[in-house]
Amino acid sequence: MLVEQRVNRTEAVQEILASHGRMFTVVWKTKGGKTRRLNGKLAKRTYQRKVQDKIYGYVTLMIPGGQFRRVDTRTISKLSINQRVLRVV
Repeated sequence: MLVEQRVNRTEAVQEILASHGRMFTVVWKTKGGKTRRLNGKLAKRTYQRKVQDKIYGYVTLMIPGGQFRRVDTRTISKLSINQRVLRVV
């Protein structure tokens, strides 16, 4: 049984950046206010990650099928990574 741990947003982003290409699940709120869930991994190639990602706090993820999605790190609410469930508070 997985136990949820409470972490802050900085720790959650550090976990994503340190995922070393492993798949993870992230739940976040979109600009329109919808809650989304995404399975993916961090984009490896630097040209896929925009310069604005660092400035505005986005993370570019690659989802199965070779598509890319940007996630706003300020609205992440839950993260499942490395067989742990992290609740972002």
